[in-house]
Amino acid sequence: MTKECTGGTATTAVRFEVRYGPAGTDRDTWQHYSSHDTGKEAADKLAQAKANDQSGSAWAVVRVSYDPEGDSNWRERETARFASGRYRPVPWAIGPEGEADDIWTKHYPDHFVHIAESDARKIAYTDSELKGRQDRQTVLSVSEYLNRFYGRGDCVCGCQPCMLPGVRDYYVEMVSGASRSIQWAATADEIQDIYERSGGTDRSESSCGSCMGYETDHFDSHMHPVRVYAAGDLQVAYLTNDEGKPLARTLAWPERKVFGRVYGDQALSLRNALKALGYSSPNGHHSLDGARLLKVCDTGNPDCYVLPYIDGSGRVSDCGDHFTIGGNIQADDTGGLTRIQLCDKCGDGLDSDDSGREVNGETWCESCVNRYAFYCNECCEYSLDDDGRETVHVPRRLSRGSYEYTWCQSCVDADATFIPSRDEYWHNASVSPCDTCEQPEIASDLSSDSEGEGSYCSSCCVGRNAEIEAEATTETQEQENAA
Repeated sequence: MTKECTGGTATTAVRFEVRYGPAGTDRDTWQHYSSHDTGKEAADKLAQAKANDQSGSAWAVVRVSYDPEGDSNWRERETARFASGRYRPVPWAIGPEGEADDIWTKHYPDHFVHIAESDARKIAYTDSELKGRQDRQTVLSVSEYLNRFYGRGDCVCGCQPCMLPGVRDYYVEMVSGASRSIQWAATADEIQDIYERSGGTDRSESSCGSCMGYETDHFDSHMHPVRVYAAGDLQVAYLTNDEGKPLARTLAWPERKVFGRVYGDQALSLRNALKALGYSSPNGHHSLDGARLLKVCDTGNPDCYVLPYIDGSGRVSDCGDHFTIGGNIQADDTGGLTRIQLCDKCGDGLDSDDSGREVNGETWCESCVNRYAFYCNECCEYSLDDDGRETVHVPRRLSRGSYEYTWCQSCVDADATFIPSRDEYWHNASVSPCDTCEQPEIASDLSSDSEGEGSYCSSCCVGRNAEIEAEATTETQEQENAA
């Protein structure tokens, strides 16, 4: 840093900046390349940059004077303004999850670039050390700033970070649309129109496509599902570009000043614009719980009602003459129809792909069946866990062993027998009693005696064979004595 006196009283500090720009234009408008404390350092940097430059730009070292008595802690001041929320970060400084991301801003850390306080469709940045100390920010349009400091991919000298045109245009549109007037769709026709203009999930028409973004004939319902939003509570808030192309949309509840999930490339702009009007989204997807929906029975399916896919809970409540968002009835079918059938066990609505299960004469949802009931493989019906169940063995027909099935207690009592020696239940067709002890056994486990007669369990068979042997011995002795 060089110091010089002017008029014998004021002291100024000098820095040397390397700049480049179109030949013959004011150097104050040229792009800043680097800053240095000495002219020699600046000259060396200038020579290096010119040797690598193939863009044809003019280069120069510019001597800059500033008041060293200004705010020397200006960087801390600017950082604090971001922390306090006074400065809103530009979209290229925000990651996909809303976190700070310096992938672009790290190239110019002293710019402290932010959304301009004077015009939300422009940006402001600190142009130099002098302006930083003087707390003076330069305001530019987004395209002007990005064109000045970020190459388009054709810079081969490495003097600028490169931002591809598609990425650049995306950020330009995000900021330039920040102050666009929010448009509102309140009637059924208006709501249907904005969804259809947004397009389907392929997002070919716009960046805020939706599974509800097709024309009516795409759905199973006789009318467009989103028309039921026009019950009086909800409206669609959205932004468009100058050609009317939807850039962002969300469902909002004006009376309560809340909105749900925001869709589209301009989601940040719409969210900020709504917040400027006093709106909030305190519970995310569930911020709209309780909002009324029209209750419309489908003309082609009298047991079904027209309902769109509801973000968040995917459920509604039946309030008699209307529905409300959130509750016990599933509303997560992208076909636009919901069949209203409640589980007799828990009271919740059955899923669109769940027709329910009959348990003791009641219709239960799959969840309750899995928790409180079981399927009997014998009578092919569901029974309560509390009524009891048993594992019953049924012999395999073509191989040894058995199949194990779950039976309800009624089927067990009617068609199964408990085998004490195995501590198991077996199908009656495979059970026979022992001729001696009369205890039930698996028929295949019973054996004939040594004479090939009877059916005995293993222990009784041993005893029976002993009796036969004793009888034979006695008979032999008697014959010998008689002789």
